Order: sequence, then structure tokens, then C-alpha cells
Amino acid sequence: MRTHEPGDPLGERGVATRRDPDAPALVNEIMDQVIEAAPNAFTRVSARLTLTVDPARGVTTVRRLDDGVAETLRTLGGLALSAAGVEVLRRASATDLVRIVRSAYDPHTLEAASDAPETWDALTWADAGPVAAEEHLDYYQHENMYSMTWCLVEAPRQHVSHDVLLALCSPGRYRRRVTILYRTLSRDQAGKLLEREANSAAAREMYRSRTGRDPSARDRADADRAHRAAAEEAQGAGLVEFSFFVTATVDEVGQLAEARREVEQAAAQSRLKLRLCRGGQAAAFQTGLGIAGIYPADI
Repeated sequence: MRTHEPGDPLGERGVATRRDPDAPALVNEIMDQVIEAAPNAFTRVSARLTLTVDPARGVTTVRRLDDGVAETLRTLGGLALSAAGVEVLRRASATDLVRIVRSAYDPHTLEAASDAPETWDALTWADAGPVAAEEHLDYYQHENMYSMTWCLVEAPRQHVSHDVLLALCSPGRYRRRVTILYRTLSRDQAGKLLEREANSAAAREMYRSRTGRDPSARDRADADRAHRAAAEEAQGAGLVEFSFFVTATVDEVGQLAEARREVEQAAAQSRLKLRLCRGGQAAAFQTGLGIAGIYPADI
């Protein structure tokens, strides 16, 4: 999950708190010019990974809580995030979870507590949720903020490059949270699913040949993709199911229309087909927090 916020003016916390008092005069002069040229260019970006494990699906039989914890730790030990170019700072604590949830419902608390981070230690899980919230058809009102959440309808049919999500994950005018949910399929599930897709492609090809219809470019691409995925799975590749949620949060209800245009334009650049979660904004907002199945010890 990746979250970015407009943040504070560049000079307040982006530079002032990081300046070296012994820096050369020329360096200070350059930084002053940067602040003057882009006073609001500072953006706060955070990325988090949540791993949800079902110990009952592990290799060993789980009969006690200790066995489940051991199986979960083995799974964590085998998660090589460094191979993906990710640097893990630390594992989240109960206080971190409270901060993540509370700042999502009221982003201003994150700004207020930035000068005194110890204030988060005094909060409990009961303090994390909103004091007041109301769900509308197309948006969700929580505290004094307003959010809209979209879900993925269709992934790109074309070749997916490494920067396909760059437009959505790049900073914008409004707070935005991008959440990708993965579920790893077992070898049996993956094999059956890909075999079914390959058979469906073959059935469509047979139907076209009987009716004398020529396959379209998309039909050929879908068939090639199904056969290639089946071949890769047979050689040991894994298969996952995934979903995608994007949440935009604004300070005023009148800003929702502009935030919606910003997100939908970014999604179009990423070749993603998103749909606004009409009638389910509260549930979609909470799903996008990326903390499902994780609870602090005080629950």
C-alpha cells in the first residue's frame, strides 16, 4: 500500500528540520531559492506491506496458538523483500497501527503530532476510529474529511510495464491511498484455473471456426496469454489473485469532483479500469487501510 499527502510547506518541515547549521553559505542560499520557488512542493509519501497468514494452511498441523505463531514466523522469514528492491525499516507495532488508522480518518492528527510523536503512545485501539462518520452513496464523510474510494474492474490487457502505476502513485493535489491486495493460489487452484482459461480460449476458437468468423486481435492476444500463463505455471511459476483500491481524501466536500477527475485521469494513464464503490464507500475505505486481520494486543 502506498499513501501520499500534500504535506506541509516545503520550508516548514521539509527543509527547516533537516538543515545542517554548519552547511556552507552557498548551500543555504540554494535551499532558500528552492523554498521560494516551490513553497508547497513537499509531499509526504509512505509505503506499507501487510502479510496475512492462515496457519491452518501451513505445512505442519496447527493445534495450539504457539504452533500458529511459529508457522507465521516461518512465513515471515521466507519473505525476501530485499530481492524486490524494498528496504524494510521495521515491523509495525500496536502504536503504528493506531497511528495508521487514526491518521487515515483524520489526517490533521498526523500533522499535529509530527512535532510530538510520543503522543501516539497514549492512544489505544479504541481511539483509532472516527468520532463521527457518515456514509453517502458516492463518498464517505469521516471527522471533518471527505473520501471517495474506487475498486478495480479490469486490469490492463496490454503488456504491463514496471511503471504502469506511476501515474496513480505519483503525488497529486489531494491525499491519495493506493492499495493492492494479493491472494496466493495453491498449485492445484492455479493449475485448474489456467487450464479452464486455456479450454475456454480453445472453445471460442472452435466456435469461430464453425461460424466462419475471423478472430480479432484481442481474441488472439487473450488466447496467447492463456496458453503462455499455463506453460509458465507448469514450469513452476506461481499465480495470484489481486484486487485494487484507490482512495482520495479532501478537506471540503466541494473538492470531491476535482479529486475524482484527478484519480480517474491517473487511472486512465495507467490503463486501469476503476469503478467508484457506490453504496459501499465505508467498507471500501476500511479495506484500503490494509490492516485486515491485524489487531493490537489491547483488543
